[in-house]
Amino acid sequence: WNVRDSDGTLIICHGRPTGGTAWTALCAKSLKKPLYIAATPRMRSAAKVRAWLAAERIRTLNVAGPRASDWPEGYERAYRLLAAVLDTPEDLLVSTMKGVLCQHDMFPRKKET
Repeated sequence: WNVRDSDGTLIICHGRPTGGTAWTALCAKSLKKPLYIAATPRMRSAAKVRAWLAAERIRTLNVAGPRASDWPEGYERAYRLLAAVLDTPEDLLVSTMKGVLCQHDMFPRKKET
């Protein structure tokens, strides 16, 4: 449902997606949803991801990647990449990415009525 209900999917992985991560990519392709795979993400990847987000007009982003048991350093890599994409100092990030996306001006909150 995450792929279907989002505007696009960002996969952060080390090398070629496998297992459930590959399944996520396949779902995005079959649903004709924008997909960006940041394999072996580095900080310079942030500008490319930002450009992709803007070009595809992504407002609701699904972020996927391998399990921690398959890529132990993946959480830290994903966290740092997303902090760079959002151009937010890491120490200002809140505990859930949903909060980060809502707080960042790249993804403004809907006005309350």
